[in-house]
Amino acid sequence: MTETRIVKIVMVGSLALLVTFDNLIDYETNYAFVRHVLSMETTPPGNTLVHRSIASPSFWRTAYALIIASEGATALGFAGGAALLLRHFHTQAACFNRAKGLTAVACNAGGGYALSSQNVSSRTMS
Repeated sequence: MTETRIVKIVMVGSLALLVTFDNLIDYETNYAFVRHVLSMETTPPGNTLVHRSIASPSFWRTAYALIIASEGATALGFAGGAALLLRHFHTQAACFNRAKGLTAVACNAGGGYALSSQNVSSRTMS
């Protein structure tokens, strides 16, 4: 069971790394999507939420940079968390449980959706 969770953490970290890489190599295409969403270009006429649209190109670039940075931080957090868990795999349960901290930070940084179905904080003692 513990091995499965570590593999899952590695897979989520790999996905976050892939998404970060994609946003960097295909910057303009993905930036166009962020710009489209923030400017609310396809909002139906008369929608009362249109006043919340953002029309500032500098804000779009900043928001996109923050998205890429958080994806990268999430990937690094999961990679580091998996490495710590592997390092403490054969130690006592208390040491292993303390090693989960970085994985918990990565979940909160952006990867929580991927591990929400599993309880990351539990490990059975053998």
